Amino acid sequence: MASGVEVLRFQLPGHEAATLRNMNQLRAEERFCDVTIVADSLKFRGHKVILAACSPFLRDQNSTARPLRRTCWRPAWLRSTSSSAN
Repeated sequence: MASGVEVLRFQLPGHEAATLRNMNQLRAEERFCDVTIVADSLKFRGHKVILAACSPFLRDQNSTARPLRRTCWRPAWLRSTSSSAN
């Protein structure tokens, strides 16, 4: 290395899948959930950070220009959206 800094790469096979399984289990148990999305009168609890990582629209909802309240979160109502995944 030209700068004298050694780079060490650590790999843990299966870590990504295990992390996703663990996060889904936490969501299923409603642990650490900090947002509720409502579609077709069904409520889905989730994690803002996961939704923001997957959706630019939801990421922008928590921008500094329009910060969401950090205390009493109200459910997000999705109009013209079906609760089914098909």
